[in-house]
Amino acid sequence: MEASATAASEFIELWKNSINCDTQALIEAKEKCEHILNRVELAGRMIHIETTSEAFAENEIDANLLSDDRWKRLSWIFGPDAVRNFIGIDARGICLLLGFGEEWLDRKLASGTRFKLAIFPKTSVDGTLATWDGVENVVQKYYPEVWGKVENHMPEIRSTDFTEIQRLAGYDMQAVNLVGRRGRAYDVDGESDSEHYISLQRLQRREGTLVQVRQFLWDEIGIKGLFVGDGRTQNDAGEQGPREFLARNLPINDIEGHIVIEVNPSRCLVWPCIAL
Repeated sequence: MEASATAASEFIELWKNSINCDTQALIEAKEKCEHILNRVELAGRMIHIETTSEAFAENEIDANLLSDDRWKRLSWIFGPDAVRNFIGIDARGICLLLGFGEEWLDRKLASGTRFKLAIFPKTSVDGTLATWDGVENVVQKYYPEVWGKVENHMPEIRSTDFTEIQRLAGYDMQAVNLVGRRGRAYDVDGESDSEHYISLQRLQRREGTLVQVRQFLWDEIGIKGLFVGDGRTQNDAGEQGPREFLARNLPINDIEGHIVIEVNPSRCLVWPCIAL
């Protein structure tokens, strides 16, 4: 796996050097990126962690997961088509390319959230393309406790525009998701200050209506209102981005050939590489 780790490290250095470079250098950087990806297909994740989280501290990095939320069984990752498009854009540009809304990103930065870019061989993580079929497969596999309730409503969820489900809910589903869990990243009981928030634990206890199941998909897995099930990210303007995948929320150190660096999406800065 040494070659894979080298590929991830080579890409990170290439990416950092491609930011704000001239046209010819950018063309050459993109060609070098293709050579790397032809050798080893790379994937990754932009990890965002609250500064209050112990997982961000360097002495706790071994415990860090793909998703900072310890209760999450799944995490969102990007693939090689995203990686090749990182060349020439800064950390903020990467976040926007991956579908992080500008408002969400600025709010997270203002609250002290910090970001890490993880790059690793695609083969090191078993990712499922995030289509509606893929969502059904991972929910059935990783959330068997509630699969029956979810399965009952998947045909309607897939065929109904989210705005209609939002209308049926009678409350702001995004606002509920933003309330989050009382225990935040280290939550264990799935409780929230919003009665409408639907964690795994709450869905197990509740009826499992259409709205409750759709809220569960958002709150537990991160399937937002913009999700259309075509396997690609989508930004606030509805523009399609690179492919996205769902994978088990693994400890970073269990992913062979990975490289992680801390990045700043607010000021086009990159900190020294932290190779784990």
